[in-house]
This record gives sequence, structure tokens and C-alpha cells, in this order.
Amino acid sequence: MSNSKRKELPKSKEVQEMISARRDQIKEMFRNPKVEELTRTVWNYMDVSTPIEKLPKVDFGLVLGSADMLPAVRAVELYDAGKVSRFVFSGKGGTNLGLSGNETEARALSNIATGLGVHPADVILEQESTNTGQNIQFTYNLLKGAQTTLREGEKGASFILVPELVVLHMPSALGRDRATLMKQWPSTEDTPQPKFYMSGLQIGMIGYLEQGFGKDQTVDKIIGGLLGDFQRMQVCVGPPKNERNWMVPVEVHYGEPTPLTVKDAYRELVDRGIGLDSLIRDDTAERKPLAI
Repeated sequence: MSNSKRKELPKSKEVQEMISARRDQIKEMFRNPKVEELTRTVWNYMDVSTPIEKLPKVDFGLVLGSADMLPAVRAVELYDAGKVSRFVFSGKGGTNLGLSGNETEARALSNIATGLGVHPADVILEQESTNTGQNIQFTYNLLKGAQTTLREGEKGASFILVPELVVLHMPSALGRDRATLMKQWPSTEDTPQPKFYMSGLQIGMIGYLEQGFGKDQTVDKIIGGLLGDFQRMQVCVGPPKNERNWMVPVEVHYGEPTPLTVKDAYRELVDRGIGLDSLIRDDTAERKPLAI
């Protein structure tokens, strides 16, 4: 593994222009300090990153694909710190923008990671998944095959697929990712579910709004995605017959740094008309966001 200072994505002219535009959008969005306070409450609740110093050393990290390339930078940080030995980069691309030609999310993320020091031999690509559920299912199958191969010849031994797994994504989605992993990662007597550690690049909410999520995203869409992820954590759970039974239930606690509950912050932002395009709506003529 390499040892180097903290890495960053190259700041091309296009990226610099994006950051400049985002800063203007942030000023406009948070012109009312209350909106920033409410957004930060939801952001801090969703960012369930384990501090790097508290992460164990693990064999595998799973980098979930999207148009956001900053998780690749976080992967390099963990690799350089000796916390993660190998990575699975997962994602075909779906409708995400910003990728060149037929390049997959997995390939784009891995190219950044190897360009910043991760050895190509420590990279595994999963390039067929188009959503988080498939990220999980396809990676499970891929790693199960790899582990089976490693265990060949160990007569009569049952194996733990991956005892611990670090999962990397944008901080604002990590809460939803963890709830989805706990629901959809298979668990059997021979291959129990691993312990999941979530990890996102820690540059603060404002820093991430400036630099993350792909160059084609605007700040209002990014915050809409944050609210959409939080809403899904409340409505995509429940009885097995629920067609949206994708995640385990998650307790909603008090957010920081305000005494507002996270649900109250979410509802006030939605009442202000923020993030409506990213929310699941009911089937009535009014198409109201599903209540939480």
C-alpha cells in the first residue's frame, strides 16, 4: 500500500467552474440561515460515517456507484491508512450523467482510485448493477465466488463470506445505504451478514455541496436527494407485503446541532417547497409526498 498525503480530485477548469457556480447556489439556498440549520440537521443524521481512526483493518471495501466521484478519494484515504486492502467498485451507471462514452460508474471510480495510488491488483469491478439493491446483491455473489475459490481445499470448513465490510458512498446517503444493506445482504448459517462500517469523505456539508455529486447536479437537486433518501428510510420499510419493503426500520433520533427532531427538520424543508421533485408521492390527484 502507498503512503502519501491526502489526495484530491484534479481541479480542472470545468470542476473549478462547477465549484464557483455551486458556491453561488449555496449562498442563495441558505440566504435564510434557518434553511441551512434544517438541512444540516438532516445531513448530520444521514452521515453515519465511522471515523477513520475507529475503523478496523478489513479485507474488502465496497464503493457504491453514482455520478459522485468523491467516494474514490475516500477509498484512497482508507487504503493509504492501511484500513482497507481491496475494493469492489460497483455500478453500471443507470441514468447518471457525467460519464464518458460507455464508461461505467465502477470503472470511473476505480480509475480515479488507481490514479491516486490504489494498486490495480487490489481492485475488483462489478459493472452490471443499476441501483443500490443490485449493488448489494451482485457484490455479494461476486465476493462469495472469490471467497469460495480462496477456501478450496479447506476440507469441511464453513466460511464467513466477509466478516467486516467498509461501505463507501456520499455522506448524505450512508444512513439509507446501511438500512438497505442490513435488509438485502444475505445471511445464512454458513455465511452470516458482515458487520458494516459506513464511510464518506469528511469535508463538511458545505464542502461536499461544493465538490460532490457529479458536475451536472445543482445544490437544490442535491438537497432534494438528501430529503428523498431520508423519506425512503421511513416509507420503504414495514410488513413483507409492502412493495417498498427495501430497508430495515431505523429509529429517528434528535439531530445535531439543533434540538429539532430530524423529522421536524425534514417536514419544514418540504413545507418550504424544497426537494419535492425527489420525493415519493401518493397516488391521489394531488400527488402529495408520502407522509412520514
